Amino acid sequence: MTNDDPPTEIGDMIRETIMPPALAAALYRLAATLPGATLVPHATNAAGRAGIGIMWTGTSAKQVYKNEWIFDKTTLQFIGERIFDPQTGQVTGESAILRQAFTAKAGQIP
Repeated sequence: MTNDDPPTEIGDMIRETIMPPALAAALYRLAATLPGATLVPHATNAAGRAGIGIMWTGTSAKQVYKNEWIFDKTTLQFIGERIFDPQTGQVTGESAILRQAFTAKAGQIP
């Protein structure tokens, strides 16, 4: 990972896994130390759930990006993401984690 690349590995882990709270908290703290990262004390995901955000602006493949990861204030679990147009500040994409659970089989609803 370089200063000019998005933190892909961290993003993939926090978006695509259910992890123990201690690991989620460690990744949250790591994300906060990324070059250009800033703390957003009052962030809100797409479902309106309040949390703490980590926002950064960077470049990838010569494109400028501005992302915000949102974490639960108590558990520090990832609860959503917002993507901004870096030139206008307008939200261009957002997500919310509504529920995560383990199941016995792929496709099974918890």
